[in-house]
Amino acid sequence: MDVIFGNVAKTTNFIYHLEKLFRTYFRRILLAKAMLVNFRGRQMAEIVEYSQSDREAVREICFRTGFLGKSLAGIIDYKDLFVDLATHYFLDARKSCIFVAKDSGRVIGYGVIIDDVKEYKISSTKYYIYRVFLDVVRFRLFRKKEFLYYTRLLLYYLKGDFTLPEFYEYPALLHINISDGYQGLGIGSRLFESMFAGLKSKSCSGVQLQTHSANEKSVGFFKKHGFAELASKETKFYQTYGAGVVKTIAMGKKF
Repeated sequence: MDVIFGNVAKTTNFIYHLEKLFRTYFRRILLAKAMLVNFRGRQMAEIVEYSQSDREAVREICFRTGFLGKSLAGIIDYKDLFVDLATHYFLDARKSCIFVAKDSGRVIGYGVIIDDVKEYKISSTKYYIYRVFLDVVRFRLFRKKEFLYYTRLLLYYLKGDFTLPEFYEYPALLHINISDGYQGLGIGSRLFESMFAGLKSKSCSGVQLQTHSANEKSVGFFKKHGFAELASKETKFYQTYGAGVVKTIAMGKKF
């Protein structure tokens, strides 16, 4: 009997050490993979300041990531209104600092820093009213897909579906987008390096952003870079397009 128990103990001890060994090598493999991915991203992407020649590429990425990180194609056909509303402040009014990531000269991502979130909201609201009115009188919003999308958007906005508390103790606003196929390669981290350096040079006390629970990788990415959740709210608008339960999440980072 003692022999049997002794063999069982030896087997258990062997399995324990074997499992420990596998865990060690597995962690090393994951670390090596992360280092390889980061190296690949650094070799692939060039981070530079935005120029006017990058405008259309940035607008295209905005449209292709405009619905919970996915393309708006099929939801709306006429993309100019959405892209104008989303990018006017930082591309046309140029009240921001913009960096772009490029692969062989092609824009594959961008990052935007808006210094004054309060001024941004006031200025953008005025532009939204003007821009939507322009397309109404041109009858561009009476196409079926566009009418449904923007009518739903307005109704849910008026219901407070997108309303989160104000966090003016985080005076700057950050926005980042990476093209599908280039995500997870460390390119976003490199954009952050340039963006954070710019914020620190201006003695900015904090920066905020908004993301969605549907994109778990983005939430994890922001937390990895020091952002903490400030508030969240279920946004039912997205359920009208079959997205399920989605929360809009406000996140902030202090410097």
